[in-house]
Amino acid sequence: MRTSVWNVLVLLTLPAFAAAQAPSSAVRPATPPAAGARPRPASATPRYVITGTIKELMHGVVDPSADAIWDAVSFDITAAGVVETIPRTNEDWYAVRRHALILAESANLLRVPGRKVAPATPIPSLVDEPPAPEDLPPDQIQILIDRDRAKFMQLSQGLIDAAVLAIKAADAKNVDRLSEAGDQLDRACEACHSEYWYPRGGAPKVAPSMRRKP
Repeated sequence: MRTSVWNVLVLLTLPAFAAAQAPSSAVRPATPPAAGARPRPASATPRYVITGTIKELMHGVVDPSADAIWDAVSFDITAAGVVETIPRTNEDWYAVRRHALILAESANLLRVPGRKVAPATPIPSLVDEPPAPEDLPPDQIQILIDRDRAKFMQLSQGLIDAAVLAIKAADAKNVDRLSEAGDQLDRACEACHSEYWYPRGGAPKVAPSMRRKP
């Protein structure tokens, strides 16, 4: 008798339970669009909002974080002996990690499509070092980057790899590994700079259609 009553209760509650579990779209069908109405885009927000150029990122983000990693380990010979500078406290190591994380993510910022090499006008209050004879101007650097984006992505990956090594060194509080990360970072920077900033082959050959109009 109990089994029969239980079966009846289950049969009575199943429809209500199924309706509760059904997706809202099944319970309330979507209202069809009005006749002649244009489909709305998924989002009107742009994918990226580019504010700065590569040069601005280098001065404001990449260089300070790279310097923090390089300066974290040093040995200076003085009249009093060797002065050793290494991270010692938790705060020291976390500062290294923070700069390494910024450095790794800055490489992704450099990769954002459409980011220009340098602003059209000088950056106010920036005291920039004078260009060397072998340095290329921004428009020629832009040509080299746009000509082979895959190579630019590959070289920027070196920045990420060095920064990740620094993060692991900071987590392990390993001075030797942090020094290795600094060396790897130096090689990654030089590889990219020698490809675009002061390339061995000099200025890129530009097709007539790519030349700037006066």
